[in-house]
Amino acid sequence: IIHVGFDAIAGGAAAQDDALHKLDYALYRMRNIYAQVSLGVGRVEHYVIDAADAGGFDDLGSEGEADDLIAAWSVPNSGVDAFVVRNISSSGFVGKASDIPGECDKEAKDDGVVAGEIGRGYEGFARTFSHEVGHHLGLSHNHGGDPDCPGTTAGCNNLMAQTRCATSCGGGTRAAVLLTSGQGSTMRSHCSV
Repeated sequence: IIHVGFDAIAGGAAAQDDALHKLDYALYRMRNIYAQVSLGVGRVEHYVIDAADAGGFDDLGSEGEADDLIAAWSVPNSGVDAFVVRNISSSGFVGKASDIPGECDKEAKDDGVVAGEIGRGYEGFARTFSHEVGHHLGLSHNHGGDPDCPGTTAGCNNLMAQTRCATSCGGGTRAAVLLTSGQGSTMRSHCSV
């Protein structure tokens, strides 16, 4: 997990501690979500990009900026580069995967996910984090593009339904975490698993 601009979170030390608790909760939720399909989450390393070094990427205003952040930074390990930013000021997205599926060769520094903004609520952030890592592991949305949503409540409650579908036709972000066995097979076949 790459923390981007957490040092600039308004509210000082208490707000920064809350951000770390939110990350812990997101990992806890992701482990439980992925356990449905017998997939574990291994060791997690934390890296920090201070706001001064982030070059403005701690507050993303577009999906293009998210792509630029992913292309500009990487960490020296074999894990998924999951960026968590201080803020996403665009209303057009809540997270972003560079590719579906993501690559395992990090030499090009152009692959990873923006796993969300730390300023979102606990449940919304945890779901977005798990959803974007799901994209990296090969899962696409389980429905058509805008403005379509799945035609069933079960489809809207799938982890890979877009957030707007989870909130409009499903049980909300806490309930929209289901995975199918086929999705589990896809994820387990990814090179990073």
